[in-house]
Formats: sequence, C-alpha cells, structure tokens
Amino acid sequence: MVKTEIDMKILRALLPLLLIAACNVTPQAYYWERFDMDGHRTGVTVPAADNVPEALGALEGKAYKAPNGRTFRGGSTPEVASLLIGVQPEMAYLKEAIAFAPEGLTRYAPESPLSNFIVDHLKAATERITGKHVDLAITNFGGIRCDLPKGNVLLDDVVSMLPFSNYATWLLVPGSELRKVFEQMAETRPQCVSGAELVIENGRLVSAKIGGKPIDDRKYYSLATIDFMMDGGDGYKLARGAKDFIITDHRIGDIILEDIRAITAAGEQLTYATDGRVRVQKAGDKLLVKENAPAAEAEPAPTRKPRLVIMHCNDTHSHFDPFPTEVGYRGGIIERAAFADSIRRVYPASKVLFLHAGDFNQGSSYYSELGGSLEPKMINALGYDCITLGNHELDNGIEDLAGRLAKIDCPIVCANCEFPDTLQQFVAPYAIIRRGGMKIGIIGMESDIATMVAAPTAQRIQQYDNVGTILKWAPYLKEEEGCDMVILLSHLGYGEDQSVISQARGVDLVIGGHTHTFVKDFVYTLDLDGRSVPIITDGCWGREMGLVKVY
Repeated sequence: MVKTEIDMKILRALLPLLLIAACNVTPQAYYWERFDMDGHRTGVTVPAADNVPEALGALEGKAYKAPNGRTFRGGSTPEVASLLIGVQPEMAYLKEAIAFAPEGLTRYAPESPLSNFIVDHLKAATERITGKHVDLAITNFGGIRCDLPKGNVLLDDVVSMLPFSNYATWLLVPGSELRKVFEQMAETRPQCVSGAELVIENGRLVSAKIGGKPIDDRKYYSLATIDFMMDGGDGYKLARGAKDFIITDHRIGDIILEDIRAITAAGEQLTYATDGRVRVQKAGDKLLVKENAPAAEAEPAPTRKPRLVIMHCNDTHSHFDPFPTEVGYRGGIIERAAFADSIRRVYPASKVLFLHAGDFNQGSSYYSELGGSLEPKMINALGYDCITLGNHELDNGIEDLAGRLAKIDCPIVCANCEFPDTLQQFVAPYAIIRRGGMKIGIIGMESDIATMVAAPTAQRIQQYDNVGTILKWAPYLKEEEGCDMVILLSHLGYGEDQSVISQARGVDLVIGGHTHTFVKDFVYTLDLDGRSVPIITDGCWGREMGLVKVY
C-alpha cells in the first residue's frame, strides 16, 4: 500500500471528528452594548396638530426624508414612518392644551406631586359620585404611566398618563384588613394614598393613621380605589373582608381629566406638592430606596467578529413618539427603526436576530385611541423575529388580544401560560430560528398573571410554575431538537429572571423585561449545572436599544 492511500484512509477516519469540531457552534462568549435613542439618526420630535412634516418628516415616493434632512430608502424606517405619519389626522385633537403646569408634575415613590394629585382627586370624586363618605383612598403607582410636563399640558399627556380602563370604586373595609394592606406596602413598595399617614422603617410598618388617628382594627373604613386593585391587581386584594362595595362607571382617567379642565376653567395653574403622608426610613432617617442589585461594569468587546448579533427591547408600551427625560427627548419608533436598519447594514441578515421581551401594548394615547390597531403593524414593519407576551398585552381581554396577534407575522412565544383556544392558536411555548450558523431555541415567559392582569381575564388563564416550565423546555430544545443555543425571552422581571435561572438548566442567555430596569451590562447567575448565564434587560419605552453580540 503506497503512502498516499494510507494518508487517505487516515483522513477518512478523522473526517467525522474534524466535522464535529468545525460544527461546534455552541456560544462561547457574549458582549452587550446599549444605544441611546437620542434623535441623532432622524431628528424626529413630538408632533403637534400643525407641524407633522417638521416633527416627523415626510414621505417622498417610497423614500422617507427625516426632519434632520437624511433620506432613508429601503429597510424598516420608511414603512414605520409612513404608518406613524398616516395616523396623525386621527390623533390631532389630542394636541389641545388643557392646562399649564409651571413646574410640571412628576411621579415617584413613596409619594410625589403627581401621585398625590391623582389619589386626592380620586378620593374626592368617589365621594361625589357615590354620595358616600370616603375616609381614605389608595391607587397604584403602576397605573400612572408618565409625568405631566412643565409648561403646556396637552390632552394627549393626560390620556397617556392614565390609559387604563380602571374604574373608581367605593369599599367598606375593616381596619384589620387595611393594616395588612399597609404592611404589604411596607414589605414591597408604597402605593399612592390619601387620607392616611404611614411611617415605614426597614420594610416594617411602624405607624398607620387614618384621618389623623391610629388605625382601629375593629372599625370599618370607607375606601376609594380602582376596581383593578379589588381582587389581585398589583398583588393587592383591597376588597378582602369588605362589607359593601360600589364599582362606578367613571374611569380614573376621565375623573382626573375633568378635574384638570376645571382647574384651568377657574383660571388656576396646575400645581401640587408632597406633604409627608408616607415616610420611608431606615437608620439615620435616610430615604429607603429599594433597587435591584447593580449589574457588572461593561467588559471590553472581543476583537473578533461576532457570529450573531441580537437586537432587543422590552416594555415599549406603545411609545411611538419621543418623550421628555432628564437629558432631553429620547425614544421614538422612527428613531428605533433607523437604529435597526443601521445594524442590518453592518451585519448580514443571516447573523441578525431581533427580539421583543413583552409589553409592546398600552401606555400611550396611540394605543387607547386607536384600539391597539397600530402595534401589530409596527411589529411587522420593524421586522421582529420573535416576541413574547407581557401582562399589558392582556389589558383589553383575551379575544381582543387574539385579534391583534392574528395580524403579527413573527412567532409569538409563551411557555408558562395556557390560554383559551381563541388566543392559544397564535402562541407557542417556543420558536426555533436558524441564525449565525446556529439552531436557536427561544422560550417565552409571561409575568404573574394573578397579580398583573385583571381578575376576569386572569381567571381564564392557567399559569404553570416558572422553574418547572424552563426545566421542561430548555433540555428538550437542546436534547430533542438539537438546538445550539437556548434563549429565555422573559417578561418575568429582572430579579425573577435571576431567581429562576439559579434553579434551572439549559438556558444560555436571558433577554428580559417587565421591571423597566436600566442596567450597565449583563448580570451573571449560576444555573443548576454551575454554568454562568448572562441576563440582560433594556429599561423601557424604547429609550435605549440593546445589542447582544454572540461569539
């Protein structure tokens, strides 16, 4: 046998091993970047009734000319711009100035000018509407979606601030149950209160007064609230132990709008203040602010080219226009589309994945006024590859959501919920996508339905254990489907993502949402096998966009 024949036999024997080595595409490293949606890509600003071309730009045939003079041809940007410009006639009436706020009204816990204004007016209005005396009022911070700006306050601002269909409700509840509610606030986070004074120290309720007097466990108090918080909303069951209740047909948003108009009609400006009704303290009388553990400082990017890039965002909440922040206007869907197009110009389509971690609905007047019709169109125009569901997708009920999901082109994943067939037909526990030379499994996770969704809807949904769900699907995708990478696309929340990963296995990367957490870089959590799993999230409202590079 000549040497050449021997070499060929050896090569044939080694070939399978060489192919296995060459095809080892398991991710080895990750790098994350965040990109500010600061308007420099398009120059888009907030449109008024009479300045749409100046604020949003204009269409020129199939091209889009942005306010900063840049012309976009092809990609997502022209289509997204066309959709947003196209609905402006329907939104024009919302640009009416209805009040003037010399300093603006902001929201923050444990109390703020805006939250005090809303809950005080809810208390007075519920008494007026029902004809019943009201001792105190409670509503949730989560229902207040944005601040009121300094200067002219538009109808649009108020509609976007309180977009939910939450109705003023009167309850007659025992002091013993109210005490439990206040203890819950102390352990978690204070909510908006009126007619009550709370002192909280180190997560413990130190003092609770109603009408200036210590709470009496044996007495019944009349409480104004919203129907959402009666039976589980935001984790509260304010109707527990109630002797009587009245759910009115007055939305809290309409109540506040009417009162703001009345203030303006009286020739007054819109102002409010804090008054110390809720004091949250720790040793040294410092404010106690509960935050997630900080993420690690950003590490330098590897010098080699990534095999895959993942654009991601979460909790965009129908924020299609830029919005004011402490450093100027940020966000806006046209700006986000321009960013996505810029990434797609740098990397081939075979290496780019675009994900949304839930709550693409609800939070601005675009959703409430257009009935959610614009969101599916924007998802398709932006070219998402996969999305998961957030709790606010269910705000208008199961059938309404099903109608909107039917219009979305990309896979929709949610593994820890079983919905009625009307909705389930559009949702799968996972999706498998091939990108970057890898077979990628994507598992979707929804937040706690029982506390985050109105009871009539939540009662129709079966929710499975989060850890059990991951342990079911992640190993399946790796072992049965042969996935090289498994992504958990999660709306559980930043802290819960870390908790479930520590009790699970098989997940390579978590892209999350729900808690509106802004981070500097990945946080890493060890799973059951001792693997360090990177977890990332991207704030809210499209203020930033995240980019994961996979090596």
